[in-house]
Amino acid sequence: MKIQFDGRDYGLLVWTAEYGSVGGTIAYDTETTAHGRPGGIEDYVVGTVCNGQTVYVVCKQDLTAFWDGHRNGNVYLHTAAFDLAVTSKCCGFDFDPMIQRGGIIDIAILWRLCRLAITGNVPERWSLDRLAADLLDARLSKDEAVRTGFGEYLRDGAVDYAAIPMPMYEYAARDAIATFLLGQRIEAEAARLHGRHTDAVPHGLLSHDIQLKGEIALRHIERFGLHVDGAAVTHLEQELDADIQVQGATLARYGYVPGAKGNRKRFNEIILDLERRRGASIKVTQKSGDKSQCEDDLLVLADEEFVQAYLAHKKAEKIRRTYVAHLHTSRGKIYPRYNALLKTGRTSCRGPNIQNLPRKGHVRECLVPTPGHVFLAADYGTLELCTLAQITHQRYGESKMRELINAGVDLHRYVASKMLRKPEDEITGEERRRAKAANFGLPGGLGTRGLMQYADAVFGVHLTVDEAEKWRGMWLDVFPEARKYLTEEGNAARLARVLRVDELPDDRAYVNTEIGAFVLIRIAGGAKCTTSGRLFSRGELDWAWEQIAQTRAAKIKRLQDDIRNRRGSLELQRAIIPGLTVVTPTGRVRADCTFCQSRNLPFQALAADGAKLALYDLVRAGYRVVAFIHDEVLIEIPEGLDYLPVATAVEQIMVGAMRRVCPDVKITVELAVMRRWRKDAEAAYDGSGRLIAFEDVRGTETRMERIRA
Repeated sequence: MKIQFDGRDYGLLVWTAEYGSVGGTIAYDTETTAHGRPGGIEDYVVGTVCNGQTVYVVCKQDLTAFWDGHRNGNVYLHTAAFDLAVTSKCCGFDFDPMIQRGGIIDIAILWRLCRLAITGNVPERWSLDRLAADLLDARLSKDEAVRTGFGEYLRDGAVDYAAIPMPMYEYAARDAIATFLLGQRIEAEAARLHGRHTDAVPHGLLSHDIQLKGEIALRHIERFGLHVDGAAVTHLEQELDADIQVQGATLARYGYVPGAKGNRKRFNEIILDLERRRGASIKVTQKSGDKSQCEDDLLVLADEEFVQAYLAHKKAEKIRRTYVAHLHTSRGKIYPRYNALLKTGRTSCRGPNIQNLPRKGHVRECLVPTPGHVFLAADYGTLELCTLAQITHQRYGESKMRELINAGVDLHRYVASKMLRKPEDEITGEERRRAKAANFGLPGGLGTRGLMQYADAVFGVHLTVDEAEKWRGMWLDVFPEARKYLTEEGNAARLARVLRVDELPDDRAYVNTEIGAFVLIRIAGGAKCTTSGRLFSRGELDWAWEQIAQTRAAKIKRLQDDIRNRRGSLELQRAIIPGLTVVTPTGRVRADCTFCQSRNLPFQALAADGAKLALYDLVRAGYRVVAFIHDEVLIEIPEGLDYLPVATAVEQIMVGAMRRVCPDVKITVELAVMRRWRKDAEAAYDGSGRLIAFEDVRGTETRMERIRA
């Protein structure tokens, strides 16, 4: 029989052992049951394989023999984590050797990495039918009744293949054909992009192999889920409701009723009155013209009763709506879903977002291990500083930060000591937090104002302008490699590179491209004259807005109206600057980065990639990982007397994985055992030196107490 796809005929055969290997490069797709239960893997019904000429139907009873004969080949899949899990569940085949040598190619991952390298963004949609339409100009039928109907032919573990209608086989065959054609096209594009930026492919094209391992591991984690303490959820919800009522009553005394019509107007009136009395000024939102309701913008009035009640009410409502609402479950477990690839290289999570649970509010404590187990939390120590040190060491051949980390120095205490000129052992907690804000904020290119905002928002540290400038200057003195890392050609120079002299305005033809770039930047920012006070000519303005309409800013939807109406702004000014293309040591490429993104990405993505490798290795080793929080994993282990052996084994796996991407810097892992998830837990030991649960710490000593001793 023949299957037609995109004007070409493909043969359709049922694979048997007599055929042996059908090709060195094939595409594979599975059709399964559609139970959709969280925590489960669908059952295999039938698979289809395409080698570019023929489609083979692989029946359940032949699955092991098929993969035994193709273990040395290369395979295209769309959403490989799903198909591999289904196949392994059915026949027990271990795909890890193929994954390790790069023989498994997930075209959905590779496509996203290509788009990241071209546009600087990861597409939100990458279904097989969408890719076929966009890249092959071909339409794949996604009839829901067909897609979910294969399970009807699975009875008591056996499939009645003779009963499956031919249109369903044709449906499955076309998926395999599309996967093969897309695989060839996307792999060629990835090879072109990768070759343009780097010759080394230690982790596959554009870091594909790392992202594949991360995807597989995260789907594995999702199936475990997290147990919820229902009583704790109820208690927390009652506390939040009581707090919401108290704060709501306070707000009502001011005539502000949360959720009521007209409260935005009343909010503006109250803030305007407070501004007049206090001599303060609260930011106005650009779109609506209303007073900002953002906590950072209201800090100057944080001691006012109304503002305190408003922020407390808003925070309690957010915790209740964003987190606690997702903890109500009749199953006793939640199953958070992960997105394995963001443009930063990191992951995200939803339903709920356990990667961003509030530090305060006891939401974490509602999550508990499976009965008879405890949580083992393993957290990389100052990971992004380690990867920053690796980056600078590789680029410049030297890194003071690397030397200090490898010597076991506490970087935060060290920086505070240098800044304040006092011994490290006399540094207070507040002083260490200031240094921590500098260490984590400045590598990303923050200026003085940015450091002030970051220190306050993340660490609760309030810096004056002078203090922030001093901390920034001292930090650059302490780490001279950071000066090189943060040195980049200015905005005007980058803009000048894309301007041509013959495109400058006729009435200013003598101006060179760099001066032209300065003019363009000023006009985009809303200026009507030069810094010397000369008004821009009509020709200059016409030229400038024509140029602005051709920059990357024109692709930003919210700025398009401003460009049409020639309204300059700080945001538009920033948006016209050409983006930077950044390549990580693992081979991932991101285009169109801002300066801060270009500084953050290399070390942040390197840390994320190492963590994904560690996650995969932990899953392969059989550990029951139930949560992944960027540089931390949460593992369920059986309750016992001494958790040190398993904790040590986990630490070795995590250190070993990270050293594959960060080989020249010492990697450490902080461990803690707990009976419910909590942020303040740390390693605790009994009198015999056994690692025990943090809640059992009475009469024992913690890791920090050991260090101080």
